[in-house]
Amino acid sequence: MTNRDKLIALMDRMALSKADVADLAKASPATVDGWLKPETSKSSRGVPDIVLSILDFAGGDKVCSSFDEAADYLGLTAKRVKELALASQTGLSGALWAHRDEKPLERVKRGEHVVLSLGPVSYLLASGWVWLPVQAPNGRRVKIGVHAWTVEDADGIRLETYLQSTKDRMEARRSTAEATRLAERLEEMRMLGERLADAKDRGDDAEARRIDRALAALDKTI
Repeated sequence: MTNRDKLIALMDRMALSKADVADLAKASPATVDGWLKPETSKSSRGVPDIVLSILDFAGGDKVCSSFDEAADYLGLTAKRVKELALASQTGLSGALWAHRDEKPLERVKRGEHVVLSLGPVSYLLASGWVWLPVQAPNGRRVKIGVHAWTVEDADGIRLETYLQSTKDRMEARRSTAEATRLAERLEEMRMLGERLADAKDRGDDAEARRIDRALAALDKTI
């Protein structure tokens, strides 16, 4: 089964529209169109593994890449959302301990996407990121992506996140720069996606091909 087939199966199982996929995956509508086109189509684009992992993990919940975005959706302050994320991260520590025999952090270092469960709650870990489940008092739920990295010392390997970075200013600056770079790339992809749709509407095949190549190159930088 190809990643395209898996994406279509996920959309069917979770009743997701193309707009839902674009919102959850932080992708442009044109990018989602490319993912769903048959592999024989010239404008078809491969579905990244991480997109499938995020969609499956989200379970229909909104996926947020910042505390401000989550705060707007949950009806809370960004400070309160961060407090809830810190509490969720405590649960992640418990999940890492419960699944320690599976060596989850070693698997993440090898490039795997790992989902860890602790009771009814699950966490998604990938290279450079962890997605934490957060629920507001009103019942609304989100999955928040937080920059994360592994640290090895005499006691073994552990996970650090941007939520803890006040103890390390240099790491905080690096984390902020990485998050900013990702946000810029996603915005660039969104704008290129709009230009691609416009070029196709105008029937400008040459421009559409040029933009599609630019999108493919940008995909590799994320």
